[in-house]
Amino acid sequence: MAGLGKPERTSQGFLRIPAFLTRTGVLEYRRADGSIVRECRLPEEVFKTRSLATLSAAPVTDLHPTQMITPTNVRELSIGHVSDDVRPEGELVSAAVTVQDAGAIEAVERGDRRELSCGYQCRIDETPGTYRGQQYDVVQRDIVYNHVALGPRNWGRAGRDVALRVDAADGGSDDDVFRLDAADALSVATIAAPEGDLDMDMVTVRIDGVDSPAPKQTAQLFEKAITTRDDALVEAIGERDAEKGRADGLASEVVQLKAKLAAAEDPKRLDAAVSERSALVEQAKRVLPADHKFDGLSARQIHEAVLKKLDAKVELIGKSDEYVGARFDQLMSSVDPSTASTRNDALDRARRATTHTHVASLPAARTDAKPYVPAWRRPLSVSRSH
Repeated sequence: MAGLGKPERTSQGFLRIPAFLTRTGVLEYRRADGSIVRECRLPEEVFKTRSLATLSAAPVTDLHPTQMITPTNVRELSIGHVSDDVRPEGELVSAAVTVQDAGAIEAVERGDRRELSCGYQCRIDETPGTYRGQQYDVVQRDIVYNHVALGPRNWGRAGRDVALRVDAADGGSDDDVFRLDAADALSVATIAAPEGDLDMDMVTVRIDGVDSPAPKQTAQLFEKAITTRDDALVEAIGERDAEKGRADGLASEVVQLKAKLAAAEDPKRLDAAVSERSALVEQAKRVLPADHKFDGLSARQIHEAVLKKLDAKVELIGKSDEYVGARFDQLMSSVDPSTASTRNDALDRARRATTHTHVASLPAARTDAKPYVPAWRRPLSVSRSH
């Protein structure tokens, strides 16, 4: 970034302003991936006669345009020009800037336009080093300027530098770079050859269904940008569809859970479940010991207890509930209820044995005696108060 000096009017009413256009030193540029690269502008490159010659009479624009300045668009985009007298001054490059457009002149006089930013292309030398105590990653070489843009105060410090590179496969072993000293920079720039050859091979570019003529190298940049955009769009759509799928799955689970809850609360189903449980317990009692506890046991646990009682070697680990239930039904069908030992049968046998014992031990009955009644069948005595 460089600033403007005190302007003066020309005889035509234009503004002629002394200015510093650019400088030497280490500049930071932000790459597309967000990383920062420190690029050195060495004096021997910045002050090279051939490089300074490209600034002489260069067009001046209001902010950075979205394309290179060429004979076909200079009338539309140019608001003035740089003087022919471009020279080094310390670490800076000095020249005069003439602003010819009425609106731009008013913007300068109001203070809305106070700083300058060069648009240029260069070749990157990937050789790191140190310049005046500052480390750098690469060196800018063969600098060729295209235009100088007017911008507001603190323009460069407020925004993001732009660097559009051409891959080595497209332009030799070293990257060609189009540089802007400030923000609000070119969103698209045509990369010229390092020697300053501005001949352009025009091609037709289709962007979202619209055909437009563009220089071949610009078309390549368009294609890369569109591919990147489309890839990002496909990824975003995929993520959206995945989220929608997950949401639909959760909604389906909620519907199923509500249906299961409603079914579980259905009185008829509850009655059927109670009856089924009671029948299962009664079946199990035909096999299991009288003191077996059924409280808290699932149907699977009851099935396994019965199967292991009937066959100690049965292997049920890893078997499905359906398999265990079918095995239970099969074995229970072969159990003889008349020979099964149950708690109720045990009680009946105990009662019968008790009754027979009492009867057999009775003394010979007298003809006048009352029939013998066991104590547990006698009514309780009632005491009367006198």
